[in-house]
Parts: sequence; structure tokens; C-alpha cells
Amino acid sequence: MMSVVIVFRNEFEDTIRSLHAGGIVVALWLLVAAIVVFDRAVYAAPLRAFWDVQLGLIILAPVVVSSLCYGAIVDARTSRRLCFHLGNGVTRLEYLCGAFLARWAVVIIATESAILLGYIIAALQYPTPPSFIAVVGFSVASTGFVLAFAGVYVAISVVAQQQSTAMVGVVLVYVALIPFVIGISDFSLSLLVRTIGEQLGAGVTDSTVQFVSNLTPYPAYAGIAKPVFEPIAAQYPRLPEQSSGAPQTLTAHWWFDVLVLSAWMVLPLAIAYWRFSRDDLL
Repeated sequence: MMSVVIVFRNEFEDTIRSLHAGGIVVALWLLVAAIVVFDRAVYAAPLRAFWDVQLGLIILAPVVVSSLCYGAIVDARTSRRLCFHLGNGVTRLEYLCGAFLARWAVVIIATESAILLGYIIAALQYPTPPSFIAVVGFSVASTGFVLAFAGVYVAISVVAQQQSTAMVGVVLVYVALIPFVIGISDFSLSLLVRTIGEQLGAGVTDSTVQFVSNLTPYPAYAGIAKPVFEPIAAQYPRLPEQSSGAPQTLTAHWWFDVLVLSAWMVLPLAIAYWRFSRDDLL
């Protein structure tokens, strides 16, 4: 346990001294502040600005945190720093946990402080500030979303042999989990699911496509944050209204979305560690 604390402390101190940490904090602050300030001239409800903040975080936050996480382990491996720690009694699992938690800590600080800044700006701009409880719930959901990508990126860093490989892996994961799921191009996740169904001779319903989509971080994040915007959903057509009555599908339950985000935080790292524990690091 003490080895994890030592690795965490060293990695955290090195990280916050680097330009990566400062760049992440500033980038998220500017993103949230710009959206909240701009939305003041467009929407009367202060909480509506945080819906656009959510969209901004979905598109840009995974890009911003990638520079912090993709080199977490591969840098230590290529610089032989990892071998030094292992030679001093630190196990591979302890080093991975310490390095991973250090990145998580920076991501949490950056995300929470950015949303706090957004709340302060909204409170100063609008006659009535947004609900603090709603913003707290939104910040928790947003942090979970960003941490899910941080976990995936660190997992890529664990299995990559070189920095360039880790960078390519991070780019591919981002494209697969954000633009591909959203459907920015003609080729999207929904089209892929329907095509596979046709090739297998099985009909694919909209609910099946939605279920597959909800297994990815972005829809899970949107599902967790959905109740935050319920009080103003009727005022703005773009906002999804909360369905009345009991949820009719598995993916409509809030705990399903929490489970999905938690799985993205932990499972990629667990798989990566299984591979990492068998690698020859000499």
C-alpha cells in the first residue's frame, strides 16, 4: 500500500509541474466559461448553458485529457523509470495503480474546477443562479465521463510499446467512441449494427441499436445527466424530457448508465494489467 502512495505522490507532483496539467485545466476552464458567457445572450434559464457545456465536454474533453494519460506508463517504460521502481520493490500493479490514480486526481481537479467556474459565472450573469444541487449532480456525471476516457487512455499506455503507438491508439479510440457513436459521418455505429444484422439475416430494431449505443461512454453520460435538465426540458425542444412512469427498458435506468461508465473506467485497465503482468520489461 505504501508503494502505491509513494508512486502516486511522485507521479502527481511530476504531473502538476508539467505543461500538460496546466494546459488541461486552462482548456477546460476556457471551454466552460466561453459557453456559459455566450449562452447568457441566447437562453433565459441559467441551467440551459450547462446543457451546451455537456455537449462541449463530450466533444472536446476526451481530446484535452488524452495528452495527460496516453504516456502514463509507456513513458516510464521507454525511459527505464519503470524498471528503476520495480528494482526498488514496487510491484507492477502498485506502479500502475499509483500512476493511474495520479492522472485521475488531475482530471478530477480540472473538471470539477471548470464546472465550479461555470457556476460562478452563471450566478453572476443571471438574476437567479442555477440550482447548486443540479450543478453538483452535473459535475459528478461530467467527471465520471472524463474519468472513463482517462481510464481507457491509461490502459492504452499500459499495453503500448512506444509513444507513437499509444498516440495512434488514443486517436482511434476517440474516433470510435465519439464521432462514430454520434454519427458525424455517413459511417456510424448505428449503420454498422444494422449492416451486421442484415448480413446475419436478423432484423435489427431501433431499441437494439439504442442498446448498443448506450454501452459507450457518451450516451451513458447523457443518461446520467438527463435528470439535471428535467426542470427546464419543457422550455427547450432540444432537451430530452424525463419519461413519466417506470422505465420501460434496461437502458432507461440511471443505474445502467452508471454501470456502463464504471465499466469503462475499470475494465480496460484490468485487461491491460493482465497483459502488462506478462510483458518482459527488461
